[in-house]
Amino acid sequence: ADEVWKEYARSIGFEYKALPKVAKGGKRPIASELSKQLGSGNYILRVSRHLVASVEGKYYDSWDSGKKPVYGYWEKVVN
Repeated sequence: ADEVWKEYARSIGFEYKALPKVAKGGKRPIASELSKQLGSGNYILRVSRHLVASVEGKYYDSWDSGKKPVYGYWEKVVN
């Protein structure tokens, strides 16, 4: 389940970054916007029951998940 892919992400150099809690009535960033904001680098965006790849400011998925709210993301750490 979730622990399997999370452990794998850690093992290949990704670190989880939680996004701040949103006040009631507030909006979370959506995948397309956050991908642009993050810009260069490799990320795994966590949306509701799904993961989205973000590479160099563009998001990639098997369907258009650009309007899905993001709850947190994994960042590839470069040493």
